[in-house]
Amino acid sequence: EDACCHRTYRCGEVVASPNPRQGAFYIHAASAPLTMNIYDVAGTVAFTAEIVNAARQSRIVTNLKPGVYIACFLNNGSLISTRRIVIVP
Repeated sequence: EDACCHRTYRCGEVVASPNPRQGAFYIHAASAPLTMNIYDVAGTVAFTAEIVNAARQSRIVTNLKPGVYIACFLNNGSLISTRRIVIVP
C-alpha cells in the first residue's frame, strides 16, 4: 500500500502514485467527482476516466504506451489540477 494513501489532502489536491508506473496507478483526490483526461505529447486525449469517490483511492488501469503524459483533472468542467504521468515499459 502506498504511504500517501494515509495523508490529508488540501482542497483541489490530486496525487497520482506510484509514478513512474507500468500501466496501472492510483489517484488520490481531495474532492470528487472528477474527470481525468490524460494527454500525450501531441496534445491528443489518450485516456479518460471518471473519479467518483474521494473517500478512497481510485485504481486506474490504462493501455498507454511507455512515455510521458499530462493528466488534467476537472471538477464540473473547471480545471483543478494537472499532473505529469510517466508510463515505463
